[in-house]
Amino acid sequence: MLRQKFLGTALAAILCAGAGLPAAAAPAPEAAFGEAAVATLIPLLRDQVTIAGPQILLGDLFANMGEAADRPVMAAPAPGERIVFDADRLAAIAGANGVAWAPRSRFDRATVTRESRTVDSREMERRIAEALAQEAGRRDYEVEIEGRPGSLHLPVDAEAPLGVENLRVDERDRRATATLVAPTGDGASSRLQVTVRLHPVVDVPVLRSAVMPGQAIAATDLEWSSVRADRLRRDAVTDPTWLIGMTPRRSILPGAPVSSRDVQERLIVSKNSMITIVLRSGALMLTARGKALDDGAEGAAIRVLNPRSERIIEATVVGPDTVEVRTMIFGATETPHRSAALSASLSAAPSIGSVR
Repeated sequence: MLRQKFLGTALAAILCAGAGLPAAAAPAPEAAFGEAAVATLIPLLRDQVTIAGPQILLGDLFANMGEAADRPVMAAPAPGERIVFDADRLAAIAGANGVAWAPRSRFDRATVTRESRTVDSREMERRIAEALAQEAGRRDYEVEIEGRPGSLHLPVDAEAPLGVENLRVDERDRRATATLVAPTGDGASSRLQVTVRLHPVVDVPVLRSAVMPGQAIAATDLEWSSVRADRLRRDAVTDPTWLIGMTPRRSILPGAPVSSRDVQERLIVSKNSMITIVLRSGALMLTARGKALDDGAEGAAIRVLNPRSERIIEATVVGPDTVEVRTMIFGATETPHRSAALSASLSAAPSIGSVR
């Protein structure tokens, strides 16, 4: 019992002494993870890494390199390609740069892949078509690559465009060959030989932007577009003057060839609408209200009903909701009964004006 009491008293004394220690005596976190600790960090192998630049850096292969991480090791592979470093090669690079790293086994590997932007077939065709147009001074062909071309890659930050060299055209067979040149970003280039088919194109007028049905197509609404001749419909409009003043029957996609069935004359008189009828006979002009029995574009002949007399006459559309009736003239003599009948028909309706 005495021994247990002594041990309890001693333990209490130790705890009290520990509680009385000053705060400064506790080790600071900064001391445990300060500069000295960073300096002793162990290099770690990066087994998979993707880079964008033209150089492989020491920090691309090993982590915890500090300022030495930006030290160039060797040229990067071409865009889209990769380099695999085996254990012996990694050990040699570490030794040459003073890195305290050794392979754990002969199976240690590091794979470095160069990031890239893949050039697709459409971009290849577009560049060859541009080169053909520049050489001829105009665009005569649409280009289509034969078969499956090989892959071609550009650096992700490439400023130089895809180049075209050794362009040779066989107009008889409508084929061409060219070498595509892709700069790698370090002064070198990747090259790819391609063969293309040449399809003749036709320039056709297309809408620059959407024109709603009922709106008249103006010259400023049109621009030219090159379309493959073998894909152009027979009723496609090739003369822009034919479209000016017309209106779409339905929505037309801007930039697409316009079919003659896609447009119609712009209707300025609607069927069953109330319109103004103008009668001209020499110096005489009478006006009255009537009802259109047909739709009508400018210059079209339509039937018009006088609601009061129930007479139907034929008139020519001369403006929005306006038609005109002219008396028949043979030589210099006006037909009296025709003029009288029309005047009577119009006079039966409420007159809205007359000029003599």
